[in-house]
Amino acid sequence: MRNYLLSAAVCGLMAALPTLIICIIKRYKALQALYIVLFVSYIAAVICLTIICGGKEPIRRYNFIPFVTIISNLKRHNYFYAVRILEITMMFIPMGVFTELKRKDLGFSVIVGFLFSLMIEVTQLITMRGVFDIDDLIFNTLGTIIGFLLVSLYRKRCARGKL
Repeated sequence: MRNYLLSAAVCGLMAALPTLIICIIKRYKALQALYIVLFVSYIAAVICLTIICGGKEPIRRYNFIPFVTIISNLKRHNYFYAVRILEITMMFIPMGVFTELKRKDLGFSVIVGFLFSLMIEVTQLITMRGVFDIDDLIFNTLGTIIGFLLVSLYRKRCARGKL
């Protein structure tokens, strides 16, 4: 797991440098440049974790039936899978944060999170670098919604002066 996280961090940093240079050349404001650099780094890290560091053996596997894998793993007391669901949900929370900061529209966030997740899953299926799993689409989109709601809640609490 540590090697995957290190690889993702390296991918994120490699994407950050040229993005930062472009932001400087185009003379973006500091906050706008920071947003762009962080977003591009996040996308690169997620792609690295899900596709580049994906499955070791090329094999085409897929699951199109929602929750069947989760239920079968929990019946076998395989709680590692529950941790995996938590991880893939948490991986998409930043997507919700980024989309809320760009457009305060939950529908927009859901569509962006779902489409990015779908792109990853289809790429995994085509390249045989992971498993196309409908549950990943569901929980990645849920992570996006959670990220969006966290930022929205924070904004409302700040507006009321409670933070």
